[in-house]
Amino acid sequence: FDQSLMEHNIEYRSKRESGRLGEVRVRELAPGAYERIRRLVSDAGSADAQIKLSHLNPRSAVLEQLEILGSVKQI
Repeated sequence: FDQSLMEHNIEYRSKRESGRLGEVRVRELAPGAYERIRRLVSDAGSADAQIKLSHLNPRSAVLEQLEILGSVKQI
């Protein structure tokens, strides 16, 4: 996958070769995983309209919660 991205995207290749961008990591999420995280964040006091979860580059806190919930596994 990483090699294919480098072949098709010169910017990606440049950033990977310079070390500015790390290797792609793929994680499989259990069905409903992000909904459970949204609920946790909402229950902690955040307004639902303000919750923005990044699917492509999750913050470490979100990834930690997914791991705690058993909703993620590295592929």
